[in-house]
Amino acid sequence: MTGFLKRKIINAVQSAPKQHDTAAPAAKMSTRAVGALETLFCAVISAELSSGVYQLESGTFSFCAAALPPRGHYDALFTAVSDALPEQSSEEWKTLFLRKNLYAQLLQGGTVSAAFPAPQTELSPAWFNVEAMPLSVAPNGQVRCMIFARMTNEAPQKQAAAPSSDVERVRAQKLLGGQQTCFFEYTVATDTLVFHRATGGDRTVARYISGIFDRCDWTIFHEDVHLAKQLITSEKYGSAEIRYRVGGEYNQPFHWHRMQCAPLEDVGAPTQIIGALTDIEDEVKLREENRQMTVQLGALLEVSVSRIYEIDTERGIISRISEQDGVYQRQKLPSQLKAFIEKRIQSGRIHENSAREYENWLKSGYLERATQNPKGYHFESCLKLVGASEYRWYEESIVCLNAKSPHKFLRLCRDINEAYEERQRNLALEQTARFAEHNRAMLDVLASVVEFRDAESGQHIQRVRELTMIILRDLCRREPKYSRTIDEISAIAEAAVMHDVGKISIPDAILNKPARLTDEEFEIMKAHTTRGANIIDHLHLTDSPEMQKWCRDIILHHHERYDGKGYPEGLCGDEISLEAQVVGMVDAYDALVSDRCYKKACTHEQALQILQSGGCGELNPMLKQSLISCAAQLRATYNNN
Repeated sequence: MTGFLKRKIINAVQSAPKQHDTAAPAAKMSTRAVGALETLFCAVISAELSSGVYQLESGTFSFCAAALPPRGHYDALFTAVSDALPEQSSEEWKTLFLRKNLYAQLLQGGTVSAAFPAPQTELSPAWFNVEAMPLSVAPNGQVRCMIFARMTNEAPQKQAAAPSSDVERVRAQKLLGGQQTCFFEYTVATDTLVFHRATGGDRTVARYISGIFDRCDWTIFHEDVHLAKQLITSEKYGSAEIRYRVGGEYNQPFHWHRMQCAPLEDVGAPTQIIGALTDIEDEVKLREENRQMTVQLGALLEVSVSRIYEIDTERGIISRISEQDGVYQRQKLPSQLKAFIEKRIQSGRIHENSAREYENWLKSGYLERATQNPKGYHFESCLKLVGASEYRWYEESIVCLNAKSPHKFLRLCRDINEAYEERQRNLALEQTARFAEHNRAMLDVLASVVEFRDAESGQHIQRVRELTMIILRDLCRREPKYSRTIDEISAIAEAAVMHDVGKISIPDAILNKPARLTDEEFEIMKAHTTRGANIIDHLHLTDSPEMQKWCRDIILHHHERYDGKGYPEGLCGDEISLEAQVVGMVDAYDALVSDRCYKKACTHEQALQILQSGGCGELNPMLKQSLISCAAQLRATYNNN
């Protein structure tokens, strides 16, 4: 260090109150001096080498492995540092800073300096520079000295002694550190600023502050001049971002620089300002890109996320995060997590069906365990937000953003009400389809049971389904008043297979009698219509009321006749539903063209003739036309079978 700087630091330290002396006055100058020293050094120590006593003047013992008191014996400080250093560095430390060695070197009026690896550092190389300078040498040989320690990430390099013209630049670089573009010092009394540049040599500017506005666009962008002037004339350490033209030439572009200043004082007020300019052009560009990205992400979050909270389970608090002008900010006064959840449950803002999930948050370690999944912890909840009149569904996402803080979480609350309701509708449709399929299978089983008991019916039930669909399609195409949709026609055809389900209750002796039935037996046989209707009433096909209605109507009325001579209720004309009329006709047709235990099969033509002439009861004229129209299809159905 130069003698000029040495005097300033010595005066600052000597005038600063001792840390162990609480009665010392905290003078304004002393406070500023200590503040300036703390920006430059991690520790400033005074030592009385003759008596072996040290005193911490500023900073901490963070570069030592062991905790030491602010005041103590020098040998304890020496041993603590020596034990923390690697073996090779420890030997160098002993050679230079052993009390008797240091005493001998400082007694000659010189300074001692060296750089050592910082103790207990694993992730990246780190160094601390140590420099000792004498304060006074008494006639009796007593030596008082100052020891300065500064942390740095740069490994020391063997360099030749700096030329005299670079002494001030090296001094400023040592004090402020870093990869600065240039260093400067400003003398208050003479209004003179000296730039210590890495290339191009030093540059001295007289009347700098008084003429700074006249030269504003020569080196500093005019909008940033007031910031530079404020920093240079300030009595405190500070920094600001300004646009600086490297080299002071108009052909050079302005680059963003970080300007740092620290005052040095003699008595009462700063007499000299030291500072540095660091090129941060890339940092500013990256920050602007990040800002724009944040704004874009914020726009996306605003669309997809209804609420954002930060949760700290260690402190038991929750904070709302709100967005303003693309910037997300945490609310100043967080809420207690327990009170936050309980209040919303009691007021009904959290639906009772979702309350259990939020209550789990209060259990020790619940969120920590739930968020161990890399994808986070997600669930759906029913909430009523402030000002809302009804509940809506939300997707909650709880994620831990920093593994080093496992008790801190981000809660994202996203409105999914429309998607949830759509999903519920789809689930209901799928469930209805499954029920319908199940019911159709059940109906087929019941129909098959009847077919199994009626040994001579063969494929009668399946043919009735096919013939019903053929006739209905033709009838609905030709007659608008009988219009049915394709789905309705398919459902009616499925219901047709149940037309004889009531025969389950008919005794085998009557059901399979190989001769004509007596009047009493026929009355029992006719009961299969009403008994079948009772069976359907007990099935409760809740997934499709229409299907249940068609099944019951077909079972009960497929033996009614258009002329009113059918059974069981003697309905006539359009009192009989279209579905029952169609099934009744195709049932009669299949019975005519099929062998029975009591008769031989008729030909296709004979069956059509009998039905047209009313041999099986009078038919609806519209059905007769469909019977003729679909005659070829009816024949093909039997040929295929």
